[in-house]
Amino acid sequence: MGIQSWKNETKLREQILKRYNTRQEIEKFKKKEQEDIQTYKTERFPTQTEKNDILKKLYESEQDELGKDAIKDFQNPTATANKVRYHNHLRRQAGWGMLWFLFISGISFLFRLNDDVLIQLMSRHQLFTFAVEVMSVVAVIGGILTYLAFGARSPFTWVRFGYMKGDAFLLAVCIGWIVPSIFGFLFEPLDGVVLPVIDLCILIISVLSLGYFLIAFFVGRALYRKKENSPFAYKERLLDNPIENVEDDMLLRRKFAMDMVRYLNRHEKGGYSVGILGEWGSGKSSVFNLIQSYLPDETIKINFKPWYFGKDNHDIIQKFLGQLSEDLQKNFMYLPKLEKELINYAKLFSTVQVKTGPFSFSFKELIDKMLPNDSSSITQLKGEIENSLAQLDKPIYVFIDDLDRLDPMEVQMVFKLVRLVADFQNITYILALDESIIVQALQGMYKRDSGHDPTEQARRYLEKFIQLPVYLPRVNQQKLGDIAWIMLTQLLEELGKPTSSVSKDVFTKYVLRLQYNIRTLKRFINILELMLSMLEDEVDQKDLILLLLLKAKNSALYDYIYTNSVFFLEYQNNSSTVKKEFVQLFPDYSIYEDLLKEILPSSAQLWDPESRGVLNLVKGHQLKLANPKVFNRYFQYGLPEKEASKKDIERLLSALEGVDADDELLRIYSNFMELFTPDQTNDWIRHELHRYSESEIKLNKLLIAVRLRFGALYDKDAVIYTAEQSSLISLIKRLMTISSKISIREFFEHANLALSANIYKYAIRKSEDLESELRSIMRTRLRDELQQEPSQNFLREDSRIIIQLWRELEPDTATMRMLVNNWITDQSALSRFLKCTLLITENTLIDDSSHIYLYIQCAQLLELLPTERLPSMLIPLSELPPHLERLEHFGADDERLYLMTFSYAYHHLYEFVELRLRELFEHAHRNNREGIPDQNFMRLLEILEQSPCLEVQSEIHDLRQQLMDLNEEIIRRKGNQGVE
Repeated sequence: MGIQSWKNETKLREQILKRYNTRQEIEKFKKKEQEDIQTYKTERFPTQTEKNDILKKLYESEQDELGKDAIKDFQNPTATANKVRYHNHLRRQAGWGMLWFLFISGISFLFRLNDDVLIQLMSRHQLFTFAVEVMSVVAVIGGILTYLAFGARSPFTWVRFGYMKGDAFLLAVCIGWIVPSIFGFLFEPLDGVVLPVIDLCILIISVLSLGYFLIAFFVGRALYRKKENSPFAYKERLLDNPIENVEDDMLLRRKFAMDMVRYLNRHEKGGYSVGILGEWGSGKSSVFNLIQSYLPDETIKINFKPWYFGKDNHDIIQKFLGQLSEDLQKNFMYLPKLEKELINYAKLFSTVQVKTGPFSFSFKELIDKMLPNDSSSITQLKGEIENSLAQLDKPIYVFIDDLDRLDPMEVQMVFKLVRLVADFQNITYILALDESIIVQALQGMYKRDSGHDPTEQARRYLEKFIQLPVYLPRVNQQKLGDIAWIMLTQLLEELGKPTSSVSKDVFTKYVLRLQYNIRTLKRFINILELMLSMLEDEVDQKDLILLLLLKAKNSALYDYIYTNSVFFLEYQNNSSTVKKEFVQLFPDYSIYEDLLKEILPSSAQLWDPESRGVLNLVKGHQLKLANPKVFNRYFQYGLPEKEASKKDIERLLSALEGVDADDELLRIYSNFMELFTPDQTNDWIRHELHRYSESEIKLNKLLIAVRLRFGALYDKDAVIYTAEQSSLISLIKRLMTISSKISIREFFEHANLALSANIYKYAIRKSEDLESELRSIMRTRLRDELQQEPSQNFLREDSRIIIQLWRELEPDTATMRMLVNNWITDQSALSRFLKCTLLITENTLIDDSSHIYLYIQCAQLLELLPTERLPSMLIPLSELPPHLERLEHFGADDERLYLMTFSYAYHHLYEFVELRLRELFEHAHRNNREGIPDQNFMRLLEILEQSPCLEVQSEIHDLRQQLMDLNEEIIRRKGNQGVE
């Protein structure tokens, strides 16, 4: 806990230092920029005194009246300093407050001085009493409503004192009633019953209201300071919001923002519009915030989002003028004239226009015609507003964002607002927009049959309203890749996931290949965090990351992969047709090539329909996307039904750990398999065993349970293993590599003999130090359990494996021959024995070159079969077909196939060997080359030399000796020729 606390403190210190350095940089920039702009102004413009002297001289020498008027325009002094203006505003508020105080306190004192008159009237007229009570209630309600109208303070927001008119009103009214009430209680209490009650109620309401004001003021201030000084407890990394702090500028756009601020400072008089142009997600809003951070503190920054107001196009103009008035009031505190002008100007645009087909009717035009001498015309009001704005000593910057979210009519309205309706002096408009989207939206204004390109016309229309188009600088691709990798590793570390699942080179390669930007990258991180929390460790992390890279960029392609999963998981004969459809749906498909090939190898057929050689080598237990058993997990946000999770596997192993009885272990394991798909579940268990390599007890109990489960499922009459049995064998093999030696020995002592025979060779390869012990255990078990013919207790394939293993482990061939002789009592028993020991394939019958394998098997079996009784149990040569291919019509389960095939091999074995030896001898003699038998024939010769039939052994030995002598003679001749 101490180490973690120290790490958190270190991180926090680093963040504080980073914030401190950033603020120092900002303040340094602002200070230097102020000095530079002052120098700039000094060099380009004269001082105010010098300017006035020059203007006075020019005015005296000017003869033209128009010239004198022009000179007067330059003689307006600058506005009063902000601090002075604020103090003046407070004095005005204090004056209004004093008037309210005198008014309320005066009423209160009159109420008290004339209480005897009121009491007499109330005692004579009951209706007068009621009227006094009603008037008191109305006065209280009226005061509350007036306070709300002036602006009520809330404890959840912080507004500086003096900004809200309601503050002065509330303080004046409450104190105006509290002071006379306290004076009356001390020196001249009210008489009667009704008046004291009314006075007390109003006093309580006044005290409570005053208390509410103080609480709202100080609580709001405290919450505001807490929010401002928050130690970054909440990370906004995942939110798709523009950056607010300069230190969050990962794309290094601050220099661009500084250059923009330098330009704006040198053209602060405004009256023009700047367009920040960039594609979707390129960081235009973030650049807005950077520019505002570097602008001088005394500038007025207004953020206007027109897409909030879509009910009527004219609402955009009204809302902007209203927001402009409010923001100016906050900065200059008191501008009654300008406020009134802006309100009246906004009213002129609240007109209603009715359109019916080709005809339109405007109520505003009708009013203008009826009142042609109206002094509040648009032109006059606009001029008055410009004159008022010209008196302000602060440049005004209006930032308009999210234009590309508006419909075409709203876009046109914003442009008219900027260049026609509100193109006031001292205001500079800075717009963020995606040029391609805006041009596309404006194309609807023009018809294609006009002979002009609508796109070009829309672009020219845009140029009319944007005097200074500024394109965002391109993001350095290497920097973007580094940012993407940092965001990914930070997320994985926070979630406790390994960061080594995907390399930086691979990840950044695909981020750049898919042409990511910061917004798309944030969307990817959001999706990845959600998917990792939902899927946990049930998928391959690398494949999930790469697949979600594709999803964040192109969700339609992500959906296409899921709906056409067969095409992406295996080769399709109609791949050419599918490729045409794919290319049509995704014209930019080439940028996804490498990524798709990496996570879904079969997708190579999209680029090469003949790529049949691409194999899906993903194993069934792997969590890769290309595994058909796991594929759906990546799209269903969880495990399919009947599929066990890692938590389920953990619960199973914990349950097995606390049980000792074999019956209970089998019951728990069997019940668990009934809940899920057994073969898949065993594969997942096998895949997760590495997590329990240190839990010896769990592994030992699992090995016992799996052994018992296999034995319970074993069916000697089945043809092949079930999927669950095959998965159990794979699971046991995995357990052999991590289980204790004691557990492995116990396994081979008690497991089903067929299971032990299947596992034996794998076990001794993985545990060489146990080989002698396991050999001894298996030899003993084979002797004990093979008193009966194996086919009576085991599957055919298992019988073959058992007999083969028995022949390898049993050193006493006589003992084996004796047991086999006991098994084979007649031809039927021999047929059963041959069925489970003789391996016959289709090639064995039809391919002459494969006959050698049949003869090898026949020679091996002759070592075990009863030599004396064997000829009588075989089929005579005269009853056999002349060629083996004639036996094709027999089924693989027909015992006659094995008896006839073995009989054929038995009758032709020595003839085959003799013929082959003579061929080698004649070939060597004729060509003067060595006659060397191939490896399989040599193996057959070695087996026959150990045959119990001595006569045949002698004959074979003689032929082989002749061949060896001839080979030696040939070698000697070649040697002599070389010497000569």
